[in-house]
Amino acid sequence: MISPTRLERMRQSAYHPRRINRSLLEAVGRLRPRYKTALLTNAGSEFRSTFVASYGLSPHFDQIIISAEVGLAKPDPRIYHHTYKQIGIAPGGCLFIDDLLENVAWARAAGMQAVSSPGSEKQLN
Repeated sequence: MISPTRLERMRQSAYHPRRINRSLLEAVGRLRPRYKTALLTNAGSEFRSTFVASYGLSPHFDQIIISAEVGLAKPDPRIYHHTYKQIGIAPGGCLFIDDLLENVAWARAAGMQAVSSPGSEKQLN
């Protein structure tokens, strides 16, 4: 069993500012207001209060959709439908980027344009 102290250290390490790609985050932020942006994550219920706040993500996205909050997770097609409805864009007008090819495939199946990010998994599981 992991002690509460060790768990807290692990949590703090995971949210360290050097763990986020700042240049990518800034690029996403520059897309606004011309484009609507959304962050879709398979994260737990603490994501908004820890990760979003720690990294200052809110100004970069029109919507932050957290799987634990909506009760759906990628690659369930319903979470992609939920996302494009939340930002008010037709699925064909959305570009979904993910590092897991399975998620890219399901986003395409939901009608979105979708690409994998550099360094993505080579094969679907």
